[in-house]
Amino acid sequence: MSKSEKMLSVEEVLELVPGDSENAMWINPGFVAVVRLIKRTQTKAGKTMNICTLGSQTGAAEISMSVFSAIKFGEGDVIEVSGQGLRRTEYNGLQQVTMGQKTEIHLIGKAVQHEPPANAPKPAAEWPRESSGTPATVNGQTAGMAMKEALALAGMAAGGVTRDVLKDPLFWADVKIYAGNIIRISRALERGHLSPPSWPVKEQPAETEPEPAPAAVPAARRTQPVTEREAANQLPLGAEDNDETVPF
Repeated sequence: MSKSEKMLSVEEVLELVPGDSENAMWINPGFVAVVRLIKRTQTKAGKTMNICTLGSQTGAAEISMSVFSAIKFGEGDVIEVSGQGLRRTEYNGLQQVTMGQKTEIHLIGKAVQHEPPANAPKPAAEWPRESSGTPATVNGQTAGMAMKEALALAGMAAGGVTRDVLKDPLFWADVKIYAGNIIRISRALERGHLSPPSWPVKEQPAETEPEPAPAAVPAARRTQPVTEREAANQLPLGAEDNDETVPF
């Protein structure tokens, strides 16, 4: 078994509870990761600093590591980080590993590129995309709503929220995943990107033309007697009913 096979994965490093200045969480013997992003910047003192985003070899898990010395690796390389002083830390919610003076970085090789299956679903274009190294802005009200719902979902998945569960870093990792998905879906819905209905849509029957109404009888015709005999026997108003009034 090679040395690299004994190392932790990024997922295993993330499972470690971040330590602080008084209680350090050491990473022993070390870990192996893929260098996904290198952002070069400078400290206030003018010292060069390389902020490296290190990813899992088999999944999407990521963690950050700052290197203040010259680096001999690039994006897409697989590195092994080990040695004394390597700690699991966190800064303003950013999951990190912190190097010590005797921490070593060894280049192993290039990451293996895996082709996605032909039928693999594509990422939803309507979901908000985060630029590299720059998280998407979420206002407090939206974050609070998402946290409330995520806590309920994570609590159900854990079988209830207890004091022990609240101390479990995996529980809070689930809460973060659930909250992020809730926010993404909410934004997609706000932009009108709706999923197809899950119930069958009934087709509306074709409209039929109404039958034509019977032709109206002219008013003059309605006032005429039905027969000529009736017409001959109708008398003007005030006339007497005798044979002399008949005009024939």
